Amino acid sequence: MIDYKKEFDEAMLRVIAYTNEDDKRLKQYTQGLFLYPKEMHTLELVFENEDINTTGLSRLTGFPKGSISKMMKKLEDQGLIESYKHDDNYKEVHYRITERGREAHRAHVNFHQVYGREFYESFDLLPERTKAVIVSTLNEYADYMKSYSSMDPVDLSARDSEEAEQEQ
Repeated sequence: MIDYKKEFDEAMLRVIAYTNEDDKRLKQYTQGLFLYPKEMHTLELVFENEDINTTGLSRLTGFPKGSISKMMKKLEDQGLIESYKHDDNYKEVHYRITERGREAHRAHVNFHQVYGREFYESFDLLPERTKAVIVSTLNEYADYMKSYSSMDPVDLSARDSEEAEQEQ
């Protein structure tokens, strides 16, 4: 009998490992524009969420606000976004994409259409219910990992001893 929980965990560990490796590699999206994947995906969020602020980006990406601020400064220095403040609130920094940022975004979309085509063609063939279950499961796993990763260190040896005593 297949242990689907184990299979799922092992597949997720592989996805995480490959994603971590990929995140360390710069990619050239347009002539002379090199970005890390997390920078491009954050730029994509600015494209999709006009007038987003640092807090919103932090919430969507899971990155700390300080990391977002640093990344947004880099994207602004490269002419991909503009930062601004509203007249009624000089504290919050908001972002919008520039024309150069839109060009980079288009290049990113094209990249995924070429390199993700085979996978997404297979994914698109799945029944709608199956796709919904997959996406829901991945979101639940992401939420689980978010809460798990913020836990204090846990002494699993004490729990294992208690379970062993209960089995006897």
